[in-house]
Amino acid sequence: MSFEEDEAAKNEDVLQCEMAAEQGDSDAQYRLGLMYDRGKGVERDYQKAKEWYEKSAEQGNRDAQCMLGVMYNRGKGVDQDYQKAKKWYEKSAEQGDSDAQYRLGEMYYRGESVEQDYQKAIEWFEKSAEQGSRDAQCMLGLMYYDGEGVEQDYQKAIEWYENAAVQGEDFAQCILGEMYYYGKAVEKDLVKAVEWFSRAADSQNHRTIRVNEKGVELGNSDAQYYLGLMYCRGEGVEKDYQKAKEWFEKSAEQGNRDAQCRLGSMYYDGEGVEQDYQKAKYWFERAADQGDAFAQQELILMYENRQGIEQDNLSVKDFFKNTVWQEDAEFQYHIGDMYYRGLVVEQDYKKAKCWYEKSAEQDNFDAQCRLGSMYYDGKGVEKDYQKAKEWFNRAIDSMQLF
Repeated sequence: MSFEEDEAAKNEDVLQCEMAAEQGDSDAQYRLGLMYDRGKGVERDYQKAKEWYEKSAEQGNRDAQCMLGVMYNRGKGVDQDYQKAKKWYEKSAEQGDSDAQYRLGEMYYRGESVEQDYQKAIEWFEKSAEQGSRDAQCMLGLMYYDGEGVEQDYQKAIEWYENAAVQGEDFAQCILGEMYYYGKAVEKDLVKAVEWFSRAADSQNHRTIRVNEKGVELGNSDAQYYLGLMYCRGEGVEKDYQKAKEWFEKSAEQGNRDAQCRLGSMYYDGEGVEQDYQKAKYWFERAADQGDAFAQQELILMYENRQGIEQDNLSVKDFFKNTVWQEDAEFQYHIGDMYYRGLVVEQDYKKAKCWYEKSAEQDNFDAQCRLGSMYYDGKGVEKDYQKAKEWFNRAIDSMQLF
């Protein structure tokens, strides 16, 4: 079928659906609402979607009722209104719609516009889960595992997670992998952990396959990270650094900072790969941008040791210019310390004080103590016992916060 023929067929479908909808066919009204909601065959228009959903919902169509609930819950084409969302979810759920039952359970679980009620959440989740809803099965697994609204029951938690996992729910697969990896509520079994992580890491297990800008299918990043870890350590599988690196890369490219740190460490230490400080720096920076303290510490260490630096006179500012984590209190303290001690950089108390103050204003205990000491000893600043006392008192307050 040519593109033109395909478009003509789509237009014909829309026209037929409109005709049936105008004549009061509730199923056609629902389908037309869905078309406008998703922009299938017509230009996306949430207002028209709402209008057709309402016409269908008023005739008792449970699918339309559920979708109206979603629109009010998310504020799509309407003012967000949890009470109206609940009203439509209830109408649909009472007719046995599993998606509405799940969403109603979620409202009670989170306490959205209703008083939080784990018991009611359980009741709705169970109704939905019995119809095969993977989301509801996962929530029941979570609630039985944590003992929320029910007596803690690891066996039931595993059963519900397995029900979702065998349907291809990657979240449940990853949770089961973690349970077998750590021996949580089950006997530790690294082989089973590998099996579940492998299923979760495989993008084909996704209900909606995620694709990146290069058209590459993406799997579960946490599962990919664990597989990398297990190949790196030889846990449940034969040790294989190449496979470890491949899984870490898949996970890291999706933004998993643990995987980014692992790759940074592999390149820094030359573990299973050729040592490469530039690549180590690249991966540590990506993790550091997400606030990872270990990656930040490693980058500071690399700067101090002049590793991964192509210019001998590269400044602190230039080395860290592409990072967003300069606002991190721990990082600010360590940079201040470099200037205070003259580590790699020329000793500069004024710059040290500037970095310490940035960190101290975020309640960093060490930075506040160092500022107190600087004012007490008159090191880099005019001796001022009052300011020293103020910073020491703030340090005491910060210590009590934690």
